[in-house]
Amino acid sequence: MDIQTWILGYRPPTVTHVYYRIYPIKEVPMETEELTDWLYQRFVEKEDLLSHFYETGAFPPPEGQKKAVSREMTLSNVWLFLVQSFAFLSGYMWYCILRYFYHCLF
Repeated sequence: MDIQTWILGYRPPTVTHVYYRIYPIKEVPMETEELTDWLYQRFVEKEDLLSHFYETGAFPPPEGQKKAVSREMTLSNVWLFLVQSFAFLSGYMWYCILRYFYHCLF
């Protein structure tokens, strides 16, 4: 995806599905072997989630819930334009600051 696509918004919107879980740091093992096993179990869980998603088109609901929570997120073209403008302007600002210091020193 290029910047023109972001700014002008001529690409049709895509759907992105995200599934995340937050683990308390106390649950994450500190020893190498235990951490390896724990990460492997997370990988197995991820594969199970993906296989369920590919079969049904949705992630399974969390334990104790009947339906997975889903929400639509769209990006406004105006917001994208403002973010890109800020990025370009901040780059120009740093260029001017560094050029000023360079001329002061040399």
